[in-house]
Amino acid sequence: MMLSSTAAGRFVCKRRIPEVNEKGFTLIELLVTVTVLSFGLLGLAGLQAQMISSNAFSRDITIATSIGEDLIEQSIASGYNGLPSNDWKDTPSYTFLDLDGDGAADDDPYGGRFTVTRTGTVYSSFKEVVITVSWTDAAGSTHTVKLDTNVGKI
Repeated sequence: MMLSSTAAGRFVCKRRIPEVNEKGFTLIELLVTVTVLSFGLLGLAGLQAQMISSNAFSRDITIATSIGEDLIEQSIASGYNGLPSNDWKDTPSYTFLDLDGDGAADDDPYGGRFTVTRTGTVYSSFKEVVITVSWTDAAGSTHTVKLDTNVGKI
């Protein structure tokens, strides 16, 4: 409603008639918009959960590869004569970096989630060393990283 003045100075109340091309949104348009937006946000939430899971797997595979590479390097450093003279399979101990700065290698910071197996095969002029690192993820799936190298006679 609008108030307008007359020539006599009195105010008269007039009802405004809406125009056909009036600007703004109706309630139905707002409800549709909110519904579409909520479906989009639910999709993003699912994508976020998938990204978190992928990041955890990437972290685990990086740790497993690092453990395996360290043991491969130890095998190479020990040389041909430092490795067993017959075929073997063992579970080597592995140490970690000094994360707390006390001068000693820390205990397994990964809570024992990674299992390491080293196997070796002796050939006439070299020894093959295979390092297998396995772990179980939060979903209960078992994963494995396998690295191998050959250490030759010098």
